[in-house]
Amino acid sequence: VGLGSHRYRLTVRGPGGHSWSDWGLPNPIHALGAAVGELSARALPTEPVGTLTVARWGGGTSVNAIPSEAWIEVDLRSPSPQVLEEVDRDLHATVKSAVEEMNTRAPTGTRLELETTRIGARPAGQTSWDAPLLRAARTSTEAVGAAPETSIASTDANVPMSLGIPALTLGGGGRAGGMHTVDEWYENDQGSLGVLRVLFTTLLALENGA
Repeated sequence: VGLGSHRYRLTVRGPGGHSWSDWGLPNPIHALGAAVGELSARALPTEPVGTLTVARWGGGTSVNAIPSEAWIEVDLRSPSPQVLEEVDRDLHATVKSAVEEMNTRAPTGTRLELETTRIGARPAGQTSWDAPLLRAARTSTEAVGAAPETSIASTDANVPMSLGIPALTLGGGGRAGGMHTVDEWYENDQGSLGVLRVLFTTLLALENGA
């Protein structure tokens, strides 16, 4: 199953100013902080699953200054295109509402502006378990002494699957852990079997016209 994803950078800009003498001016970090707090407390779809991760944020220039700009980067994921769109709409509505709410309390002539930039998109998709390509992969996996397993993941196979073209991504063998952390590791333990599996799968798929 191809895990779809949408990724955004949401930037809020305002007048900025001194933390004391200009206190009361609209604060981009406060607006985004309110939005993030609301998003983190909200229930997300569970069937199919949808996820929302605020992965990075930043802004400001000094501890004694109201920032003139702040931003967050957000990663949305789901194996369902419909759920992905639902979570997408909720993200934008929540951030827009937080910015508008802060603008209602801002002094006359000052306001925050929101800019949205899509920085990534990968469509969801699925290859049937009975597709000849997957049958070839299962046979090849068993041939190297492993048990076939499927998973939900975001890979280069997403695009063809989203277009109805059977596709898959095969692991290269070995052992790994700590995925997407600074402690991520990989050990090439019998990694050659992964290479053999890819070769066997390719030959079987060609033989069966997959």
